[in-house]
Amino acid sequence: MSGRERWFGVLALLPLACSSSGAGDSGGGRPGPAWPGKAIWVDVGHVNTCAVASDGTGYCWGSNANVQTTWPHDPATSGCGQVASTADGWPCIASVPVPITGGVSWKFLSYGADGILCGIDRSAALSCFSPMVPADNFVDYPADVTTDAHNQPLCSGMPCGLVPLKVKGGGTWNSFRFGFSAGFACGLRSDGSAACLGGNGQYGSLGSGTTIAEVIKTPRAVAGSHTFTQVAVAFGGNHACGLANDQTVWCWGQDDMGALGYGSATPANRFPQGVPYPVATAGGYEYKWITAGSRYSLGLDLTGKAYCWGTSTAGSFGNGGNGSTQTAIAPTPCAAGMSFAQVEAGIDTTCAIDSAGDGWCWGANSRGQVGIGTATASVSTPQKVSGGLNWKRIVPGEKHSCGIASDDTLWCWGAGDSGELGAPSAWVVNAGTDSHVPIQVGK
Repeated sequence: MSGRERWFGVLALLPLACSSSGAGDSGGGRPGPAWPGKAIWVDVGHVNTCAVASDGTGYCWGSNANVQTTWPHDPATSGCGQVASTADGWPCIASVPVPITGGVSWKFLSYGADGILCGIDRSAALSCFSPMVPADNFVDYPADVTTDAHNQPLCSGMPCGLVPLKVKGGGTWNSFRFGFSAGFACGLRSDGSAACLGGNGQYGSLGSGTTIAEVIKTPRAVAGSHTFTQVAVAFGGNHACGLANDQTVWCWGQDDMGALGYGSATPANRFPQGVPYPVATAGGYEYKWITAGSRYSLGLDLTGKAYCWGTSTAGSFGNGGNGSTQTAIAPTPCAAGMSFAQVEAGIDTTCAIDSAGDGWCWGANSRGQVGIGTATASVSTPQKVSGGLNWKRIVPGEKHSCGIASDDTLWCWGAGDSGELGAPSAWVVNAGTDSHVPIQVGK
């Protein structure tokens, strides 16, 4: 087994954590305080959602079916299947927000699909919840680590997976995100440099100039002398892009489907299907915003006009075609020529906010994640999100989407069978309900 497989395979078996204060049984008790109703940040995972409340407290909710998510478990004795709770009494599905442990005041949380929850606190320090053994980890363990009866690490007597630990290398950060399924992460340091860690693979996903299949446990600088204002990690792919301070976009990693956008000329050192260092996207456009989906990327130019590159299989370019596969190896006008203030990509769903605060989504819609009142295979042009709300942030995932409205209330829509919409009042449920329109979290 490779180092990458060993490192990230462990994550599928171990929990991240939410607070265990209060009643934590399967009879209706709920640990910790209720969701306060106001949010400053939200991010989505596979069947999970995490948000930061206005007071800096982090909350998570959704499925624990793979014993990988948001509240305490003993992975040696507890497992989730089609049941309401585990043998140790903790629920397999939490349909209401649960406060995460650690007492940290957060400003940002990001939920990777392998169950890795990372966040940046209000001092700009980067921490992650990671229950792996210290020798295989990318966080700084305290000196007093011990192990429990199942050889799981304990930090000051508490399962280390319930403790936010600083990422190796320290420093201050503006953003950080693990890819949805690729086992690597990249972030933007406060000095404008980009750095990545995790599995480099054959694509050079870390952007450090090499395609050596190694696992990097300390953030490694992205090659080149670029200073970035934004870094986007593919949600479900093996590439990342950076928006430089001169408004140019540079991408690295897997490029077999055009996701790097450099055009027809193949860069040097491409092996076998990736570019291990930043390459400039073609066209000479200047951008103000970037995002990255599964095998596509999208940028907004200085006027807010959208450009897409890569491959769309479910209408995620927003250019019509009823969900037919579309490929662009260089930035191409998309989103039906509309203009936006910000945009975010999920697996194959894209959502944006225009200058008036209206929300628009398009792409994959099998569970209603576009938010227009119906579920269809795909929606191939931008459609206004139902409900008449004005938005500060909208982030789509694989099958659900969430957003923060202009009054800081939090809303989600799409798949709800794992509690990821956060709407029902019950603490433990066997299944939730899909919603094809936004519903308010905690209500």
